[in-house]
Amino acid sequence: MNAYSPWFNGDPIAIDSTGFEVGDAVELLTGSPPMIVTDVCDDCGEVTVCWYDHNGIQFYGLPAEVLVYVE
Repeated sequence: MNAYSPWFNGDPIAIDSTGFEVGDAVELLTGSPPMIVTDVCDDCGEVTVCWYDHNGIQFYGLPAEVLVYVE
């Protein structure tokens, strides 16, 4: 699980410290289309996510700190 959640007064709150898992639905902390976690690098803190847009499926690596779970 992520260390942040936007579900309490708009402020991130701790869930637990185990991090994201492949298959989790996430979005950017500042808002974005829903994305799916496809890979997690615990050593470097990077999470690879994918989403679909008009160009097809896109993949991108992001720091875990900028992601939150999608309800």
